[in-house]
Amino acid sequence: MSSVFPKNVSVSTTSCRICCKGTGTIFFTTSHILKSSSGELSSETDHVSDFKTTSFWLTMLFLSIVMMSSNSIFTLSDTACCQSVTKTGADFDRQRLWGSNSWGLMTPISGIVADYTGDYLASWTLMAITYALTL
Repeated sequence: MSSVFPKNVSVSTTSCRICCKGTGTIFFTTSHILKSSSGELSSETDHVSDFKTTSFWLTMLFLSIVMMSSNSIFTLSDTACCQSVTKTGADFDRQRLWGSNSWGLMTPISGIVADYTGDYLASWTLMAITYALTL
């Protein structure tokens, strides 16, 4: 463990018990307290800004590309829906209204399912099923 921390830092270990009132479960955890040679206590030795890490900038690049793509897909899908609906003689307004209503209805249902199951897998499965039904 001493190879992980700088030489001018000493490490003390302490244990804590955390009790959950609802279930009565007791969790044990171990904490490492760092103490520098100057006597100053710290929970970390050197803080590196997130903006200086490669992983932050790679993540930002990836998310920017994904968001630009998904935003253009929404616009293109609205255009395709509008053209498809007008070819059949239906109203695009009604199509948008039912799409918005179903989005507004499924959002709290997915939230309730996620809360009930304690996992988002059920919400993703519900989304996949509704996507399959629309095909």
